[in-house]
Amino acid sequence: MLGVRCLLQRLPGIALLFFTGCLAPSPFQAVERVPVGDTEPADVRAAFAEVLPGKYRVANSAVFHIRGRQMTGVGYVAVDEPERSFAVACMSPIGITLFEISATNDAVKCNLAVTGVPHREAFARVVAADVRDVYFDLVPAAAAEAKRKKDSIVFRRDGSGGRIEHIFAGADWRLVEKRSGRRRIRYYDYVEKDGQLFPKGIVLDNRKYRYRLVLRLKEIL
Repeated sequence: MLGVRCLLQRLPGIALLFFTGCLAPSPFQAVERVPVGDTEPADVRAAFAEVLPGKYRVANSAVFHIRGRQMTGVGYVAVDEPERSFAVACMSPIGITLFEISATNDAVKCNLAVTGVPHREAFARVVAADVRDVYFDLVPAAAAEAKRKKDSIVFRRDGSGGRIEHIFAGADWRLVEKRSGRRRIRYYDYVEKDGQLFPKGIVLDNRKYRYRLVLRLKEIL
């Protein structure tokens, strides 16, 4: 995996900040909703699956909000969904690794530089699982139940970890949200490269652990 320091040299235009603050509404503009009409959920699912990259690398700016603090840095992501593996690293402007997460199948490792959090090791495992779900399983399972609503299509499936929902909306019927328990992941403003789609903005909220991760796409590598 490309080192974070090498990545920082490649992305000199990214502003890196480190400051305190409070959680705020999503910094991205939600997609304009359109009526569902006769849109078929199966067609939406199939079309979205065709334009998702299976293996890719991207650079993001990342903002981690927790307990009234806000840490901002630059992150590097490598995803290989067919192999069920990924690696994420994010570094602060003073050279501290905010977090490093890697996964192969269900084995997830996380190094999280966040202090003052109760049960820190357990919290790190939660963050690792949350970030994994940001990048994996964006297409609803074939067994998911689909429902048309006024301006969205919702796929629901009950699993061992509870109910999982995929919500599609907008004129192009792309994934705008994944929900699972008290975790919410929202996707914004997709950009296309070589026939594949990448969200320019991602907001992960975990209400149980009261933290937020905001990712902004900077470069498709």
